[in-house]
Amino acid sequence: MRNKCLLFLLLLFTGCFTQDNYQKAVKIIKNKKSAGYKEALTLLYDIPIRSRNYYKASKLIKKTVIDDVKTNYKDTLIAFISKRKEFCVLEPATGNVRKYISKGYFGQPRWSPDGAKIVFSALLEDDRTYGVYLINRDGTGLIPIIHEQNPGRTIMHPVWSKDGKSIIMNYQGKIIRYQLQNNKIQTIYQSTHEYKEVFNAVPFGIKPDENYLSIYDWKIFQINENKLSLYTLPYKYKPNLYNGFYQDITVSNQSNKIAFSLSRGGVIIYDPESQLVGKSSNGGEITWSPDDFYIILGSVSENLIITPVFMDSSYSVNSDEINHIKSIHVSLGKGRKPAWSPVLTR
Repeated sequence: MRNKCLLFLLLLFTGCFTQDNYQKAVKIIKNKKSAGYKEALTLLYDIPIRSRNYYKASKLIKKTVIDDVKTNYKDTLIAFISKRKEFCVLEPATGNVRKYISKGYFGQPRWSPDGAKIVFSALLEDDRTYGVYLINRDGTGLIPIIHEQNPGRTIMHPVWSKDGKSIIMNYQGKIIRYQLQNNKIQTIYQSTHEYKEVFNAVPFGIKPDENYLSIYDWKIFQINENKLSLYTLPYKYKPNLYNGFYQDITVSNQSNKIAFSLSRGGVIIYDPESQLVGKSSNGGEITWSPDDFYIILGSVSENLIITPVFMDSSYSVNSDEINHIKSIHVSLGKGRKPAWSPVLTR
């Protein structure tokens, strides 16, 4: 009986606390409107799953996320690949989808730093060579920049340099830099026999300090100025606990947070500065919002899922648990391989 009374008091206290958080969030959204969306989301994500207001909070989270994206990201675009293998762009403000390329087999698109162009690898149905292509923000000006006559995937994972003047990619076991101004190719790193297969297949990302990242076998490879360094992720959990190989790796826009996903589901986020590690059950190709508040996942269920990223500072990489990223997933529609553009620099 005593235990039941204690449980009742605990639930009552939790309910009162979450009621306060819920009401605060509602008030913030009402008074501050679009300026208060992120503040309200932070409050709503603190409401425990078993509380009486969790269901109401989850509904409000979904609405607030969509309202925030439509209102505060109207100058951005989201490129993705549809279920019909079409290269498309989504306008967050309106929900309109534009079809740029009808059919093909596409690698993940990447936006230029100024938001004006997209680079992607593809085997287009009317062009049987596999290559890396450029297209303008409005869907015009599709051009190939490098081709491989053998359609085996030997050109992969193109990413932009931070100044937007060159494109870095995997090419036959090498990391190369393609200079857009003069069409010259420079080898950044020639892999050794030990890692040659790694650089033929692994995902690829870039950090703000111009270091290029790949990930394989629970290790992150960092390449810069023809030098390779690698380090094991600093906690005890191994990849086989997540049932899959690495599918994508991206670095946040405003910091050095590294997000990577596994082919059978699950996304890991590692923050080297705070030494925090978080994971979410959904996974797929990853893209960050321009301000790093959200990630979009092209999930294995072929849904574009958006979720805020909250990593609890009470967990660290030395803890017995990995911090579970608090996330209520909001669908933006069907698709894969999303890429969220920066705001267009005019």
